[in-house]
Amino acid sequence: MNQLRATRHLFTEVHIQERFAKMRNYAKSAVDEMDDGEILSCNVGVTVEELIAQFRIEFPKIASPETESSTPLRTGGEPTRYITTIAIPFSGEREIFRTKPATSPAAPPAAALHETAIHYTTMDTSPNAEVIKAEVDRTIRTISQYLQVLSKEWDQQFEQLANEVSRQIAQRRGDLERAGRIVQALGYPLRCRDDPSGMAVPIVRKKILSAVPQNPVRPVPMEPHIEEAIYTEILNVLASMSLLVERNPTTFAHIDEPALRDHFLLQLNGQFEGKATGETFNGSGKTDILLREGDKNLFIAECKFWDGAKSLTDAIDQLLGYATWRDSKAAILVFSRRKDFTRTIEDAGRTLQAHPQFRQLLPIKRETSFRAWIARSDDEQRRIDLAVMLFNIPSSANSLTRVTNFAF
Repeated sequence: MNQLRATRHLFTEVHIQERFAKMRNYAKSAVDEMDDGEILSCNVGVTVEELIAQFRIEFPKIASPETESSTPLRTGGEPTRYITTIAIPFSGEREIFRTKPATSPAAPPAAALHETAIHYTTMDTSPNAEVIKAEVDRTIRTISQYLQVLSKEWDQQFEQLANEVSRQIAQRRGDLERAGRIVQALGYPLRCRDDPSGMAVPIVRKKILSAVPQNPVRPVPMEPHIEEAIYTEILNVLASMSLLVERNPTTFAHIDEPALRDHFLLQLNGQFEGKATGETFNGSGKTDILLREGDKNLFIAECKFWDGAKSLTDAIDQLLGYATWRDSKAAILVFSRRKDFTRTIEDAGRTLQAHPQFRQLLPIKRETSFRAWIARSDDEQRRIDLAVMLFNIPSSANSLTRVTNFAF
């Protein structure tokens, strides 16, 4: 009768829960090490996938068995014994054969695990080929059962891991957003920091500087963004134009749109300057103002003459459609030549909140402006901090309704 040579059992050494506990600890530490700027600007789905991608494996597949060897063994006056070894080749991750599933489908098979094959070895004085073959086939069936169970449990564990990491990022982002709303609600001016951290562009007088590290070592690349204080200051500069219009009604009653746009650009260009890697406010070309970090826009603004609710809806859709713009600050400047400006403001507020991608109003201390979180239509995790600012422009027979975009 064939006797199985002493060997270890497969699928018994490390429990699947233990393996995933280590993965969870690593992924949690990676998220904890992400700074606030990364958490606020990252694409959660992409970030989760990049974090857990390093744990993904090629699940093993076994091939047809092959005879490795059949060797006689003589010891003293004892009968000759024959040692027969059958190799069962496999591809994929070897460590799976050492992993214990939560539910065992059968008694674990006894075999020797090598780098690219499982060795099943028998020893007998009168080996029977048919019996050996039947034992090998039974072992292969048991291995296949274990792999099938483990594959299902592995996928379930991976899904749980992804959900846990996603919840961890979402919780941190929610905490940061709530903290930001508290700061806004307090109404106190933001104090300038001597050591701005993360990717936020710091305030250095009237310069907008990039804080992109030369050699980032984070597991997930950060998107650059504009610090809240800079964004607020930009909105203040834009809002100040309303006073200029009110004090010079004759001038603005006969101004056309390109000249009107240039007044806004002039104010911005006089207050801010870009870094060498970006472009300053120069008013040239179709993209009148552009400040970028790498290939990402830090701020995008669009000018739009009010022509009913649809004109604002179209402007929001256009902003959401910018392919290279990721989770940045933005503004839509709405110019109205209509007499009932109060009604225009009310209509704009309703239109903004009725937009399918509107998520939440944010505090803003201007009766002619709104601020809101807008979600990208192709990615719910991407939130755009959008300000809608309305300006009452004196009417003129020469007014134009052409749309002009500018980004910085």
